[in-house]
Amino acid sequence: HVLGNSVTSLQVPAAVRHAGGKFISIGNTQELFIDVLDLVQKVSQTRCRCLVISHTYGQIPNMDEVSVICKQYGITLIEDCSNSLGNFRGSQHVGHH
Repeated sequence: HVLGNSVTSLQVPAAVRHAGGKFISIGNTQELFIDVLDLVQKVSQTRCRCLVISHTYGQIPNMDEVSVICKQYGITLIEDCSNSLGNFRGSQHVGHH
């Protein structure tokens, strides 16, 4: 099973399914950022160990917060930066969390 934000292109969940996995969608806030409370809840319920964050439309969530959650639960974080190449969140270049 692979966790991922619900605001993503169809290719992300399709790739997970093609590899034999199940894509579990994480809810979003009104600002279209990943809902970290839903992330923690689904991590606890599913015991997933991988999270794919798609920075769709250049929407970059608080990656520091997401990174802390991933480290806390032993989740591998994969950033899909194809829609946000060259962008920064604060002083951190996307894709470097």
